[in-house]
Parts: sequence; C-alpha cells; structure tokens
Amino acid sequence: MPDIDYVQVDDKVECPICGNLLERFETKEGPGVRAFFDFRNLDHFRSRCEHCHNLIELSLKKPVEDSLRKELTINDYDKKVKIY
Repeated sequence: MPDIDYVQVDDKVECPICGNLLERFETKEGPGVRAFFDFRNLDHFRSRCEHCHNLIELSLKKPVEDSLRKELTINDYDKKVKIY
C-alpha cells in the first residue's frame, strides 16, 4: 500500500540550492492512497529537485486557522534542504 499522497501547488517554487523549479510535491500527512491535496490544506510537504537531487521540505511558518487557509501562499512556508 502506498504511504504518500501528492500535493498540488499553483505557484512557482524554486530549489533554494540551484534555483531549478520544483515540479512534483508529496506528503505523508494524508491517508497515503496517492490522493491529491491542495498545499494550503497541509502543514508539511516536500519535493526532490530534479536538477541537484536535494530533498526540499516545506513547512508552514506559523499555525493558521482552517478558515484562513485558502489565503495561504507558498511564501507562508519555510523551505528546508535535506542533503543526503
């Protein structure tokens, strides 16, 4: 059984290391059935840069009420690089 779900991001997100646009996002916050979720409904998600191969984790900077989530932008998330 899959353990990830996919994340839809409607904004451009650049890799903080090489500047390449990140394209595929995933999360382990959902049911793990390869469903699609809007990023605004998640606190954490990630992407692997296809150019430099680093794992980029995005985390909500501060808690937000459910009623205000629709106003979130990608700038409301911190980017953290995981180098393996």
